[in-house]
Amino acid sequence: MTREKHSSILITFVLAVFFLIACSGMAMAELTTYTMVLNDTYLQNNIQDGNNDVHAYQVTLPSAGTLTVTYQGWSIKDGYYQLQNGTQDKEFFKHEVYYSSDVDPKTNSDSRILEKGNYLIRVWSYGSNKGMYKIKASFKAAGNNETEPNNSFDTGMTLRASTTVTGLISSNDTYDFYKFTVPSTQDITLTYNGRIKDSYYSIYDSEFNQIKKKEVYYGSEESPKTDVYTANLKAGVYYIKIEPYSSNTGRYSLKWEGTNIPASTAT
Repeated sequence: MTREKHSSILITFVLAVFFLIACSGMAMAELTTYTMVLNDTYLQNNIQDGNNDVHAYQVTLPSAGTLTVTYQGWSIKDGYYQLQNGTQDKEFFKHEVYYSSDVDPKTNSDSRILEKGNYLIRVWSYGSNKGMYKIKASFKAAGNNETEPNNSFDTGMTLRASTTVTGLISSNDTYDFYKFTVPSTQDITLTYNGRIKDSYYSIYDSEFNQIKKKEVYYGSEESPKTDVYTANLKAGVYYIKIEPYSSNTGRYSLKWEGTNIPASTAT
């Protein structure tokens, strides 16, 4: 091999290494971790070394509910903030906040309905920008009373007659399953009350044949949408699946009643 060819290969290798380092960006940055309290009070911090300095705020949700994160850019000029789960393998949102300054701070806020557990808020700057920013978080419990996990037919929560359950579809829990037992052939009534913008409920028999699927649109906390399904069902076990349309999240309530189930044995 000639000296010229050897030099060319070496230069190519060095350039490739620099390219990989450049592309890795934030992955090679130094991570500084803090604990954030859910009290809707700003914490002030400084990025000291451009995007080589990444700040991570650990957040623990005591129950399922809505987490709201607010970022305010000051002298950092151009920055990012991101919400991930505790294991950092799922991203719920990432926002760029540009052109902030001490005389013209820029504010951005985002909310997600999430399950109980640990989460991570990450903050870093664009390029070599550095400077001050503020960050805060608040939380509102959903008040749902479903029993988790109920994310499959096998783990479906038992729903007794004439008992109302309040469930939650969140950004990290997109299916809820329930099962109920009809003791004898009779007319049943299923009432679904959706506070999710757009959602579906489906009913399956004991062999997992779908016997009904219904769309419930335009629900909200302020204006829930109610759908009532009636049918004559044979004795046996049945399943209900709740799922959102697209990435919609929110609360719902569910109840079933039978004509031949005395009130004293409904629960």
